[in-house]
Amino acid sequence: LFAERVIVPDVFVRTGGGGYLSVSRLVSRDASLTLGYRPELTSLESEDDIIFCVNFVACEQSDIDVLRSRHWLAPLSLMFVRDRTNSLLAPTRGFRLRAEAELATSFTGSEFAYSRVYGEASLYRTLTPGVILAGRLAGGTTRVIEELGAGLGLHPQKRFYSGGANTVRGVAQYRLGPRLLTVNAAQQLANRDSAGDLVWEGCSAQSINAGTCDATVLAELRGDDVFEVRPTGGSSLVEANIELRFPVWGDNVRGAAFVDAGEIWSSGSDVRSSGLVVTPGIGFRYFSPIGPIRVDLGYYGGGAETLDVFTTEVCLEDGCQPIEPGVSYPPDQLENSGRLVRLPAIRWNPYDSFLDRLQLHFSIGQAF
Repeated sequence: LFAERVIVPDVFVRTGGGGYLSVSRLVSRDASLTLGYRPELTSLESEDDIIFCVNFVACEQSDIDVLRSRHWLAPLSLMFVRDRTNSLLAPTRGFRLRAEAELATSFTGSEFAYSRVYGEASLYRTLTPGVILAGRLAGGTTRVIEELGAGLGLHPQKRFYSGGANTVRGVAQYRLGPRLLTVNAAQQLANRDSAGDLVWEGCSAQSINAGTCDATVLAELRGDDVFEVRPTGGSSLVEANIELRFPVWGDNVRGAAFVDAGEIWSSGSDVRSSGLVVTPGIGFRYFSPIGPIRVDLGYYGGGAETLDVFTTEVCLEDGCQPIEPGVSYPPDQLENSGRLVRLPAIRWNPYDSFLDRLQLHFSIGQAF
């Protein structure tokens, strides 16, 4: 039995409780097969309603209220694991294999119906005494089974997220793959400001609510910091890592040079349309009694991207009264409502300098 609260930064907070029942069998000295069933009553919270609008295509407040309530997520899983490494925390030779398949339908008691497969393989080789070459390859895909569920689609927890200390280290945690931008309508889009030759008069309340306000000038004038980046995850994932580990000082301080690559796609049809994000980097490990304490510095070489922009409708401060057509409202009379609005996509590029492209990670344990 379990109760848990899981935070995925900038995406959602999930609260759940339920049970997990599994049966495992050793199929060889170093391999096992596990059949599991994990029913849980789960609910979602979010700083904004983006995850509901994007993941479930539910942007109406009434639909979002339904999705915020508790629902059953109950997958059956089958997992195969084989471990032929010589160490759990810092292997120097051998390999690890892991493959997992999940199925959730109304027949398993789930209100979310989907199938999901994931596989991961790691290989370790000692080149010379103290010098280790390590590699990892992982991938997976998931699919909604609409005809066998309660119509709730794919639970955000079951989407793939990547980026961070253990995957693609040139990008921040969960920032690889599909993302979008959010901006505060009342405080940013409707405000008036100027700088140099650029003059931002603000969007009208009517254009914000109609979804026609173009935030490009706002980005040029005030910079990309006015936008919040929101990862949305995807249905297909590929990750690849190669790392050379070598001694630096004695037995306890070691260095690493690595190249990570990966990408997440919203759907299987997108896989061919974009390549992998490749990020090189360096790192250091201090072998402490609790395991390797790791510092990694990754570099992202990509450029500007075209991202969708979401905001909220605006209304009058006095009880959120509706906006009348053809009336000009001062920005200080406006406030944000709870209804989401999609604005035209903009070119987003937060990488103004070399330092902006560096990503620092602190963690315990090897990356893989």
